[in-house]
Amino acid sequence: MKECIECVADIICPDKKAQFAKLSLSRQTVARRIEELASNVERTLKYRATNFQFYSLALDESGDASDTAQLAIFLRGVDKDFIITEELAALVPLKETTKANDLMEGVTETLNRFGLKYTNLSGVTTDGAPAFAGKREGLVKLLQAETSKVGNISVMQYHCLIHQENLCAKSLNLDSVLKVVVKVVNFIRSHGLRHREFQNFYKISIQN
Repeated sequence: MKECIECVADIICPDKKAQFAKLSLSRQTVARRIEELASNVERTLKYRATNFQFYSLALDESGDASDTAQLAIFLRGVDKDFIITEELAALVPLKETTKANDLMEGVTETLNRFGLKYTNLSGVTTDGAPAFAGKREGLVKLLQAETSKVGNISVMQYHCLIHQENLCAKSLNLDSVLKVVVKVVNFIRSHGLRHREFQNFYKISIQN
């Protein structure tokens, strides 16, 4: 990577090549810079979170390469000027079980870290798994119970659109549609001239 940067600098700004050559790209330096970038993003998100009038959460749990369950917590908030902030707030490792209480603990810890209160929580989006959307002991029910303690607040529950599409694809027989689409795509992509003509046709149709 550093050799590539030096080659580019030699062409674009040869007078600055010596400065690029002094860049340190050791493992420790790169790790430290990544930590600094992460800290800056978190500080910015904390500052914006203090001005949220309302916010919502999108939650997803999946395993990583080491088979450790990770709870991804996405935060979306809006301030009084209707400026929307959307960011990955945390990736919480779940070392043992992935029950609703474990998920709740990770969410609560994240909200406390960013200074967010349940009084401003307006909605939660999940993939519909029992640990998230269980009627009795799911995470959403636990969040709704917490919001009811601080006031008459209704937290709206949403189902992830991607998972909805997956469920629809399993239920509906779309072979008659997909076969035609695949055939058309293969016809266009199989020949360079057809692909270029299609691109030109697409550009003209957009302009008109």
